[in-house]
Amino acid sequence: MSFLVIEHDMEMVRNVCDRIVFMDSGRVVISGSFQDIVRNSEVMQTYLGRPQ
Repeated sequence: MSFLVIEHDMEMVRNVCDRIVFMDSGRVVISGSFQDIVRNSEVMQTYLGRPQ
């Protein structure tokens, strides 16, 4: 079964989703597991405001 979740609460996403697609301004930045997403420097810069 698949379903689409659009959410900014990363703890909820971590608990519910097996595969995540991270987008910024309509562009796919990365897709993969939660660990793949949080290790990506562009995700950290875009979502969390942390330097790359």
